[in-house]
Amino acid sequence: MTEAPHYAEAFAARPDRCFRFVSDAAGRPSHCPEPPAWSGTFQDGQGKRWRVQACAGHRSSLDRVRRVGDRG
Repeated sequence: MTEAPHYAEAFAARPDRCFRFVSDAAGRPSHCPEPPAWSGTFQDGQGKRWRVQACAGHRSSLDRVRRVGDRG
């Protein structure tokens, strides 16, 4: 699966938002506007793991992936 474009390796672990940043019309970082559909863990550049949510386009960056809302 090809991942949607994102802004550098910037991210924010916030509930109910895709964790990735994308470029706005002026090329500045902005939160991905797509709704989160997946949750999982993401490993940052220092090796720390974060529990985050991602839209369908940014899902491929996650490990231990589940659909948002699944309790399994």
